[in-house]
Amino acid sequence: MTSVAIIGAGEAGVRAAFALREMGHDGPVTLVSEEESLPYERPPLSKAGGATRPIMPREAYEAQGISLRLGLAATGIDLAGRRLETGDGMLPYDRLLIATGAEARRLPGCPQALVLRRDSDAARILPLLEPGLRLVILGAGLIGLELAATARAKGAEVTVIEAAPRILGRAVLPELAERLAGRHAAEGVRLITSATAEPLAGGVRLPDGEVIAADLLVAGIGSEPRTDLAEAAGLAVENGILVDAGFRTSAEGVFAAGDCCAIRQGGRSLRLESWRMARDQGERAAAAIAGAAPLADPLPYFWSDQYDLCLQVAGLPDMAAPAIRREVPGGLLLFQTGADGRLVSVSGLGSGTALSKDIKLAERLIARGATPSAEALADPAQSLKRL
Repeated sequence: MTSVAIIGAGEAGVRAAFALREMGHDGPVTLVSEEESLPYERPPLSKAGGATRPIMPREAYEAQGISLRLGLAATGIDLAGRRLETGDGMLPYDRLLIATGAEARRLPGCPQALVLRRDSDAARILPLLEPGLRLVILGAGLIGLELAATARAKGAEVTVIEAAPRILGRAVLPELAERLAGRHAAEGVRLITSATAEPLAGGVRLPDGEVIAADLLVAGIGSEPRTDLAEAAGLAVENGILVDAGFRTSAEGVFAAGDCCAIRQGGRSLRLESWRMARDQGERAAAAIAGAAPLADPLPYFWSDQYDLCLQVAGLPDMAAPAIRREVPGGLLLFQTGADGRLVSVSGLGSGTALSKDIKLAERLIARGATPSAEALADPAQSLKRL
């Protein structure tokens, strides 16, 4: 029987393990995680409440015959011998899936700046959020802004400093980013853009000399794929572990999925970080490992909850391209089409789940290669379902 070892018990690794069973794989499946906690969902960590939610209950692993090895670090990969080196000895495998995820970037030379990536980070940061706490967040990405919203809900004083000219510059269209910025300002968050901050004892200094006091400093300056094991083993790495459409790496029998991998696409390597992409990639890697029929390529998608607003983005928006606006009850939708008229992305910002149905319908249009007219997309009286 073919044995499968999986390094990393995040969304990609766990989903791959269970998908293997669903696809009929009856050989040994071992899931190795350096974390002590039962594998958990990461999105809730930066949101209001921050409660840890297991990806699967512990008994589900036992029921599916998945060996879950918690608190066990993988230290090396023996490609020739097909063995995984761990702190508990050698683990033989026939197929190996690397799903080590990504690590939050640390602020160089600033050990007092915390990061928010793991449950242990949330356990350290969230209890400190209380009225009167002066919180400074470096970086206005999704994690930083979600934490800002959570902190304001708990009464903390919040300043967010972003080096770029605007918040969410890489993945969110300007109009929606501007609306979110306005909401943060209305909630009492001080947003400072186009500025870097020099950490000091008890605060930070801006380029103009202003010193902002901080009881708590958190860096939300992005993440880096965890590729150290892959690089040490000699696998091809470029902004992540390079994989093909079947999530195969440059070594036979070795696969990678989730935040640690980069897919060769159109002459470049594309790394997509989100909960849904990690889940989908785990399933697709499992199909390749099990020799099952390839699964359809998923549409890139992410969401973010801030205050009572939900941001949703499907597809890959072009920050420099125009968008078609549709004002709807509870929010705003922005559509983008390609040169051939096909719908390629949809972005929305609205109250709670007000836009979820429209986003799902737009995803179906994108998947079908639909070419709706700009007039139909802009008109809220035109049903997306009819389109």
